[in-house]
Amino acid sequence: MRARRYEQLTASMDSAAGGVSSLISSQFIDILLSVFLFVWFICGNYWVLSVWRPNYRQTLAEPNSWCDKTTYLLAAAQLSVCYGLMIFIAVVTVLLAILQRVWTSQA
Repeated sequence: MRARRYEQLTASMDSAAGGVSSLISSQFIDILLSVFLFVWFICGNYWVLSVWRPNYRQTLAEPNSWCDKTTYLLAAAQLSVCYGLMIFIAVVTVLLAILQRVWTSQA
């Protein structure tokens, strides 16, 4: 029963959305956006971390060599949260893989 509903849903989506060509273009756009966001994240890391502890005051001698404190600290905090989440997800994934191996070996 479920398989038939799934086939009907797939058939109606293919006929309504233009079929395989729309699926391929959607996947292409997803990949393109993912690559763009990954590159943007790497560039943001470089921009924020390359000037660790910048001048927060604008000086007369170098008027272009300073950063707004709130903006810089927010960017550094956001990077810290992103890395923290990535580490957390990696640790949980490893622990779940270990638990799965232990449970399957006991069964």
